[in-house]
Amino acid sequence: MGARNAANPAVVFLVPNRVDSGRRDSKLKCAHGVMRPRTMWPLVVAAYRGLPDFQRERVRVMGFGPILEIEPFFVDPPLIQVIRDRWDRVSRTFLFPWGHMVPSLEDVARITGLRVDGEAVTGVTYADYTDLTQRLLGLEPFGEGDHDQRMVGRVALLESLGLAGVRQRADELLPAFVERATGLARAAYDQDAEDTVRADRDLRRFLVFFFGKMLFTTKGDGIHCRFLDILEDLARVGRYAWGAALLAHTFADLSTGTGRETIVGGFAPFLQVWIYYYIPLGRATEVDPTTVPLARRWLPLVSTATYAFQLDVLRRHVRDYPALLVVWEPYADHGEADQPWVVSGRGLFGQDIWVHCLNEIEPLHLRLAVRALGLHQRWIDEAEPRGIGRKTRGKAKTVDWRIRFPEQFSDWHRGGQVVESDAIDSTAYLRRFQEEYSARDFMRPERDGRDTLIGQLQGQLASTEVQLAEARAALETLTEELEGALARETGTVAELTEQSRQLTELRSQMTQQESQLPRDVVELQAMLRMERRDWERQQTRWEQECSMEQGRASAYSESILATSSQHERNVQDAAAAQRSTGSQAPMGPPALPTVVDQGEAESSHRRGPTEGVSESAACRVLLILRYFRALSVRSLGISRYVVVLPSAADLSSWDSFSCRSAAGLFSEDSFPCRNTVGLLMKVMLVRGLWSSPEKIPNALSAQRYRMESNGQEKFSSKVVGKCAERLNLPYHK
Repeated sequence: MGARNAANPAVVFLVPNRVDSGRRDSKLKCAHGVMRPRTMWPLVVAAYRGLPDFQRERVRVMGFGPILEIEPFFVDPPLIQVIRDRWDRVSRTFLFPWGHMVPSLEDVARITGLRVDGEAVTGVTYADYTDLTQRLLGLEPFGEGDHDQRMVGRVALLESLGLAGVRQRADELLPAFVERATGLARAAYDQDAEDTVRADRDLRRFLVFFFGKMLFTTKGDGIHCRFLDILEDLARVGRYAWGAALLAHTFADLSTGTGRETIVGGFAPFLQVWIYYYIPLGRATEVDPTTVPLARRWLPLVSTATYAFQLDVLRRHVRDYPALLVVWEPYADHGEADQPWVVSGRGLFGQDIWVHCLNEIEPLHLRLAVRALGLHQRWIDEAEPRGIGRKTRGKAKTVDWRIRFPEQFSDWHRGGQVVESDAIDSTAYLRRFQEEYSARDFMRPERDGRDTLIGQLQGQLASTEVQLAEARAALETLTEELEGALARETGTVAELTEQSRQLTELRSQMTQQESQLPRDVVELQAMLRMERRDWERQQTRWEQECSMEQGRASAYSESILATSSQHERNVQDAAAAQRSTGSQAPMGPPALPTVVDQGEAESSHRRGPTEGVSESAACRVLLILRYFRALSVRSLGISRYVVVLPSAADLSSWDSFSCRSAAGLFSEDSFPCRNTVGLLMKVMLVRGLWSSPEKIPNALSAQRYRMESNGQEKFSSKVVGKCAERLNLPYHK
């Protein structure tokens, strides 16, 4: 069953059921330049599982158990080829658009489960391994000449393991093939633990096969015997840093050749899984996220597309891969549980160090990829490493690599150098990196129709990202406004809740006082009725008093008129009598009879005769000009309704009642105040008497009386000032 790729419907990923067991795959055979791995991984695993239990335990004690328990999976040749193309032999790192990257000792330990600390895998290599091969393996070596016996035949070694001629059938699944090969290997091994000589020989044969066809694969069909000197003492095999040796062999294999090789050496699945963690390209699925080592967690996806097409697509994907998606610290959340190989090697994880695999001595330049340690990268000028080159792979008869490169050997035992960085960011490094490596073929973009389309899509994506940023900003603004509105609404709700609570309390209080409310209302209504009755009584009394005063004023006016008429007749009669008798008595106006009420008489009696005469005379000549209040005049003891203003007066304060009160004494025609506001009345002062151009009802004639000027003025000032003071009117002497 396959799953169609969403990005390219023409590509279907299949879970592999076959793994190349050393022969050329029929599908890859027709494609020129197809890279294929040298590993015979399934047969190595079958040979391991066929070992007796005590032998497998010895292998686990040596530290090879975790890597041999990884279930064989498909090796992805296009992915390995793309990564290999980016290897830089000078810096011994991979060159990507975002900078240097290099596998570390931590990567080896976590992915493969091999030990990376311990003794360096170094020692003596020989040009002729005939003696060691015969004595330790029971096999005959072969080589290019009579004195160059370094290899042991693959077929002869497979025959000694019982796996010669074993092939996976076309209809056979990989697990079934491995199980069948395991049975064949088990039959070839000696199961007697007491026969130590044969047991050691069988174990060495397996280890040579494991090293030559899985861990340290090389070109050609033969298997190198360079590890026999180390394998002579099997008890010491577990003390070596085989993980560091794997890293050294991988670097050495990447640094050799012309770049047109079709075979990849070393343990290719290590680089494959390393890419899964640092540059996730979607070429595999993590099926079990809890198992260790990490290589056991992955299942590669196999494409049915051609090798050339996959290679082209992968190169573009790696070239255009976003730098922000690169995972620099993939193990940040990984613990160390059940991984003793990680715990023991932690002291070397952050070190620049030389790694050894006998004649392969390579530098681990971790300082060029410090971002994997959580640091910022600074630019470092690198030259070709001293002592690393063809001379390390010469054809000397016998070479002790510890003496040949003592500085590198001592560096391993010192633990290398701690990698540090004082850079505050990686900007300067990235700028210099582009200047240094932009001319490389794999760094330059190849423009074609697809690239043009990609450029257009990238432009649209950038525009969309700008719009997205603007939309996010607007969304943030709206969110802030909404939060503010919600806060205000929350405050309003709280306030309403408080008011509701207070209203509830008031309602409760009102409910409690409902029984008392009717009684209070009745009491207030009764008091209101009483006040209204009192007000009505006072109004009635006031109206009655007003009517009485008006009647009294009318009667008084009539009496004045009658008295005036009678006085005139008396004067006429007296004049007539004088003429008839010829009397020489002085002429003068006789005293007018006065009509006063009892209250005025009493007041006159108290004031004395002079005031009374003056008042009587003044009442005849003072003019009624402005205002009339009966009660005020009566309180003064003056029966004439008098208010005197010797100058112009503003009548704007007169109300309609005052006008009607004055109109009750005088006719409307003779009194100019009927509903008039702002009317000015002029008063003129003459010697000995007061006069006005206005007409008065009693028609007093000023010319018919004579009074003493001084006495009249004195009386007038006194009486008028008193009247003005009582009535709160302006008065000027």
